[in-house]
Amino acid sequence: RPPRSTLFPYTTLFRSGGTGSQGTDKEGGKLGIHQEISSPWDICKLNEDVVFIAMAGIHQIWMYCLDDVDWWKGAKYSAGTLVRVAGSGAEENRNNSYPAKVGFAQPSGLSVDLGFSPSGALYIADSESSTVRRLDLKDGAVKNVCGGERDPTNLFAFGDQEGAGINAKLQHPLAVAWNNARSELYIADSYNHKIKKVTGAKNETVSLLGTGEPGDILGDSKTARLCEPGGLCVRSEEHTSELQSRKIS
Repeated sequence: RPPRSTLFPYTTLFRSGGTGSQGTDKEGGKLGIHQEISSPWDICKLNEDVVFIAMAGIHQIWMYCLDDVDWWKGAKYSAGTLVRVAGSGAEENRNNSYPAKVGFAQPSGLSVDLGFSPSGALYIADSESSTVRRLDLKDGAVKNVCGGERDPTNLFAFGDQEGAGINAKLQHPLAVAWNNARSELYIADSYNHKIKKVTGAKNETVSLLGTGEPGDILGDSKTARLCEPGGLCVRSEEHTSELQSRKIS
């Protein structure tokens, strides 16, 4: 196998954001290397201009501007800026049409659906509320996809139950992955030791892989055992897609 320097001859690692100290700023807006951040748990690229960040430590979604960005309500951000997109900073399960009034609880996983009409959507695995949410990229409105309950202050509405929307129950989901070819959303339902699938207009949520008991056992969807799955990836090639959930040892 060629040495790494041959495989990636022009790859350089550099700091894009954060000062190295945990911050409490809940607005952002500084140049990335001067902007304090707090426990960034996942990143997801929207396009050539924007990368979203799950800022778990302050319960918000931020973005890093790869280029100059025109954002909602006429806001303009220069290349290199780190700034809040959604979330008040309060640890809640609160959905709202106004992104600054939304409450997340340790958002941990992100995935973009560019086909969501009209401007795309960002799916968010919100671990401490045991929910998955959808942020509409048209205006920042956030709605429930599955899990949780209607009381935004109750962060204990967890379980392991199939169903639609809030009738489904999750426990500490850590990752989501959108399958564009099949119009399916996959969830790493960590504390239930399962991968789950969401489909349809009513967000029907079902178990896809895992028995619910922790383990490291290969098998089919009814016999395989996982142990706190924390990451997902969908690989798409033309009209076929494959769900990847791998063990690192």
